[in-house]
Amino acid sequence: MLAVPDIAPPQSRPAAGIAFWHIGFRPFYLLATVFAAITISCRVAQFAGWTGAHMIVAGPLWHAHEMIFGYAFAFILLVVHFGPMLLKPRVDGRDGQPA
Repeated sequence: MLAVPDIAPPQSRPAAGIAFWHIGFRPFYLLATVFAAITISCRVAQFAGWTGAHMIVAGPLWHAHEMIFGYAFAFILLVVHFGPMLLKPRVDGRDGQPA
């Protein structure tokens, strides 16, 4: 008879280091929060006239700039993040194309 060795399940050990660094997007959320706080403060100071500098780009043009570059950056991030997932075959075996 063939003897089957007793294989114990692998023991999970706690991850070493700070949990903040274990998932890649966490530092980016922190940096985005800091960036938002700094830029909003600078913009408020500029509108209040505390900086002494005039606006380089007027309001509507600045808003258009933010919309174009903000959405482009978000689209690129979504394609990079979800792109590989979207290229995988479906679980039910279909190719994903409409009938």
